[in-house]
Amino acid sequence: LTLAGKQWYQRRVRGDNGGAGSFCFALFCFLCLLVGLIILYDAREQAIPQEGSVEHDVTLGRMFNTSDQVLARLRVQQEAGQDTETDIREHMTRLMLSKTKLMFFKTHKCGTSSLVSILYLYGIRRNLNFLLTPYQHQLFNDLPVQQLPRGETHDILCQHHRATYGLDFYRPDKIHPLLPREDTLYFTILRNPREQFFSNFIFFKHAETLQKKLRLPTTSLDTTISSYLKSLPSNIITCNNIINPMSFDLGFTAFRKTLETADRDFQIAYFIKYLETEFDYVMMTDRFDEGLVVLTKLLRWKTDDIAYIRKMSRSVGDDTDKGETDRDENQISETTWQLLEHHNVVDIRIYEHFSKKFDNLLINFYFDRGTKNQN
Repeated sequence: LTLAGKQWYQRRVRGDNGGAGSFCFALFCFLCLLVGLIILYDAREQAIPQEGSVEHDVTLGRMFNTSDQVLARLRVQQEAGQDTETDIREHMTRLMLSKTKLMFFKTHKCGTSSLVSILYLYGIRRNLNFLLTPYQHQLFNDLPVQQLPRGETHDILCQHHRATYGLDFYRPDKIHPLLPREDTLYFTILRNPREQFFSNFIFFKHAETLQKKLRLPTTSLDTTISSYLKSLPSNIITCNNIINPMSFDLGFTAFRKTLETADRDFQIAYFIKYLETEFDYVMMTDRFDEGLVVLTKLLRWKTDDIAYIRKMSRSVGDDTDKGETDRDENQISETTWQLLEHHNVVDIRIYEHFSKKFDNLLINFYFDRGTKNQN
């Protein structure tokens, strides 16, 4: 178009009558561009089927592997109750013997930056291959991944999962072919939902966004959060980057659409069982160091491999993190916290479940219960 315009301008200045030809050429280029955009838009629409369509349900089913057989197996596991001591030991021993690759799913504001620095240093020291999108520091699950020399494979994924549109969450259908389950330790980390909510809310400046959206006359943190929570439907689970943000990262929003006919409790219970089958190990932010010690056992690391300096962490009185401090949490009333617990139910149940599982892991796997004095 630029070339055609230049030719047309030059001919017009020189008094040449060839301007009509240049104009037709420019028009032809414009039409080609328009057709290309239409084709690109149509391909994008086909990549993500419309909600409610059969194709959309099939896509979600493949994404999360929620076939009838899988759901039946999850139901049997749920009815069987908690894992026994023998089950835990056998599971962890099997992981120690079989896993050579790492897939760490990075949940937002859960102390993951410190853990990622450990994994990066471990991989760099051993010349391992990181799974990333070319020219990005993250993985975009709808774009091609960085190509490796022939004969080499990816060894570690430890960054946020992103998407250029609509699928900004963990997608096993994209990750499994790149990091096979039989060779890879799949693990993630969860944080106390109250602490995670507040840290996430402040870090991403959700208060400013909500005050503009709700047209609030006040800048009170408690009023902003309370007004937003009251605007949400009380009988439907809200799952976004503000409410149930850990579940949102893990894919609950898309996962529950495969179980739309089920009630809320059933959806949450099956999502928990899905996470159990998907992740070999779930760490807890409030027991971060204990989780690292277990990780050394699983991966047969040395203590030096888990040495770290805390990153992206706010301290009381420190106003360097987005202009807020930990003391702002005291501005939120107990009534607002109770309202938050009602809406944040998915994150709360997931955290409580895996917190108990982590405690059982520490007791039954790492510690020798016959010894009274433990280091």
